[in-house]
Amino acid sequence: MIGWGPALLIGVTVLLGMWFNNSRMNDLRAHIDKRVDDLRDLTKTEIKRLDDLIRSEVKRLEDLLRSEIKRLEERLPSPIHRR
Repeated sequence: MIGWGPALLIGVTVLLGMWFNNSRMNDLRAHIDKRVDDLRDLTKTEIKRLDDLIRSEVKRLEDLLRSEIKRLEERLPSPIHRR
């Protein structure tokens, strides 16, 4: 039994080290998961904001193009008056 004492102590120490290490790895994994979720939410928010910005800019450019086409059509002589 005396010969097994140091081996048993080393085994218990190794098991405690593995358990402690495993709990720290779980903490790290939980932290990384939260950071990834936060990044995913931020990315979705930014993509939505950029999509809204692009849509509003396209709408503004469409309105500008329509107004310019209308202005040019008003400046052109109508086909009825041409001879």
